[in-house]
Amino acid sequence: MRGKRQQNSSKTPAGNPRSSALASFSVRYPVTICAIFSLLILIGVVSLFKIPLVLFPDLDLPFVMVQIPYPNATPAHVLQTITKPVEEAVSTVPGIQWMQSFSNSGSSGVQTFFDFEMDVQRLRGEVRERVERIRSELPEDVERIDIVNFSTDDAPILGLRIASERNLRTAYEFLDLKIRRRIERVPGVAEVELFGTQRPEIAVYLSLDELRRYRVDAGRLFRNLSDINLDRSLGRFTDGGVRYGAMTRGMFRSMEDFKRFPVNERGLLLENVANVVYESPAAHASQHLNGEYAVGLWVRKAAEANTVTTVRGVEAELETIRSDPALQGIQLDVIRNAGAEIVKALKGLLTAGTVGALLALGVLVLFLRKWSAALVVALAIPLSLVGSLGFLYFGGLSLNVLSMMGLMLATGMLVDNAIVVLESIYRNLEQGADRLQAVKQGTREVQMAVIAATLTSIIIFVPLVFGAQSFLSFWLRHCGLAIIFALLCSLFLSLTLIPLAMGRFLKLDVARAAGAEAISAGGGGDVPPSGHGRKPGSWRIMDYYLKLVAWPLRHRFLVGFLQRSGRPGAGQPPDQLRIHRELSLRQDRKGLRRSGRNLPGGEQGSLQGRPGLQLLLQQQCLD
Repeated sequence: MRGKRQQNSSKTPAGNPRSSALASFSVRYPVTICAIFSLLILIGVVSLFKIPLVLFPDLDLPFVMVQIPYPNATPAHVLQTITKPVEEAVSTVPGIQWMQSFSNSGSSGVQTFFDFEMDVQRLRGEVRERVERIRSELPEDVERIDIVNFSTDDAPILGLRIASERNLRTAYEFLDLKIRRRIERVPGVAEVELFGTQRPEIAVYLSLDELRRYRVDAGRLFRNLSDINLDRSLGRFTDGGVRYGAMTRGMFRSMEDFKRFPVNERGLLLENVANVVYESPAAHASQHLNGEYAVGLWVRKAAEANTVTTVRGVEAELETIRSDPALQGIQLDVIRNAGAEIVKALKGLLTAGTVGALLALGVLVLFLRKWSAALVVALAIPLSLVGSLGFLYFGGLSLNVLSMMGLMLATGMLVDNAIVVLESIYRNLEQGADRLQAVKQGTREVQMAVIAATLTSIIIFVPLVFGAQSFLSFWLRHCGLAIIFALLCSLFLSLTLIPLAMGRFLKLDVARAAGAEAISAGGGGDVPPSGHGRKPGSWRIMDYYLKLVAWPLRHRFLVGFLQRSGRPGAGQPPDQLRIHRELSLRQDRKGLRRSGRNLPGGEQGSLQGRPGLQLLLQQQCLD
């Protein structure tokens, strides 16, 4: 029984009944596996057209700012009457990391930064509530209080510069009518901002001499101007069973109405004590294009809109605007295009995937000399990338620069699992196993190693996805999720589609397999040639490798001199070096003999037919 057990143990792996359950299922039910991958590809292709294409992922920064315009005041007055009360009120909001405030002659601002994991919209509501509580403590002439926060959706997707030989500083209404409003009607556009030109305003320049002469209170005058130009509701009344709404209308309908506003009961008019003009406000900054003054324009999209689609719609509208005869002589130049950047990144991803697949195909053909097997492995790149798009879409993520960078980084790792599984199946076929048994046995031998290697790569990104959130981890999270999804698709493909293709569709050269079986059986002599009169490619590579290893053994004195002169312990006594060398040679003999026993063909004759290994063992034993 013992001899019989030893005889069974010396058989080739084809006699091992154990096999990979996943590979066996793939080979047994090929239609099911093909349907699963067809569904995965279909979902990925549909997701490619549905997934939001944006430049950066949607991020609401944990930042809330209270901004209060208060013109015509000194910074010290703004600090005491507005900034300090707002700071004291906002500081009671929980979760504040730090605060910053500023006070100038035109406004007051309090910036508050919170923990990254807190809900920004809830924080914004709490800040507004705190400010409303102290609203009565602020000056009465404070017109509005702005509570703002920043999101990546607020970043412009398109930037334009408008230049012309005519003066555009006072052309706000013309540019607003002919350009801004037309772009704002494009689907997906949320806001269009013009800067470098401003809407004209009515400016009132008081004459101090006339105010003293007629004893006019300037503060009371401005309050009267503000109150009388408001449209106010007076309530409702009923007359004859019909309910009416009553309201006052502002009295100013033209510049003449404004100039003839009564200042007092003696018939004094506003134009008698002030200079009233209709003009654009003074510019505090300017833009130039090719040395000429230009007007800037920013286009922002809606939160749910697709960046690429929205940009293309705006570009189509710009072509229509350029053909407008009223805009002859006005130049519209695009200086920033987020849609073009996204398309460029997508083309880079496609190029990287194509080049990676071709390089992987070339390397596999070089080693395997089998186009069909190399092509199956190369298909792991596009299939894994397309499959990962479905996970990104149904995970509520977008296709942005960071996720595309993750897919490009994962491109080089997608063929690793497929190559390992294919090589294991290929080796079992060379050892004489039939196709189905080689697929099952070869996949089983490496499936744990493939799973462990993939999980090792995935586990690096787990803290970024599920750990504590920070500004840096948020950006890296999108990159890590793309890599994780691509690697999981690659793992599933290598354990199912590769065994299915090798077991059902691809055929190995029979002559090559027969030659390998003859060698593994222990026959003497050199490696037999393949059916084309040459040694198989894998054996020729082994010969080159053995020659490379034999060279330092034949020139051991030169190698020893180089090793001795280059290592830090070159000054050790000769006796210690010789003892270390003898121990290393003994370990090498044991290792080679142990590897010889593990070679196919059993213990006897395991080195027969492999003169390179015999030469290596003999030269190692020389002293």
